[in-house]
Amino acid sequence: MSAEAKLYKIKRLESAISQLKAMAQELDSYAFTQFQKAGSGQWIGQKEKRFQNQLSQASTHFNQSKSQLESAIRECRSKQMALAGSIDAVEHPIISAEAWSIAFF
Repeated sequence: MSAEAKLYKIKRLESAISQLKAMAQELDSYAFTQFQKAGSGQWIGQKEKRFQNQLSQASTHFNQSKSQLESAIRECRSKQMALAGSIDAVEHPIISAEAWSIAFF
């Protein structure tokens, strides 16, 4: 693969990272604890237990989603670093410098 193609892939990964970060920030804006108190007087007995179970499951899935997003971001960064490292800095100094600056920042 040419140095230009590697740089292009690094830029595409950077775009993906930006989108993943935006999704992670959006998830951070949700607060599941507020749902626990919402309408607490309406949930009595069996309904309350069902509500608590579903809320717990939703919270678990929510935390898994955040973890998966963070993992995807780390994996994209790792791929960027590998691609940047595979560009010959002697043969393509400018492309290499640009690739490393994207991968690091």
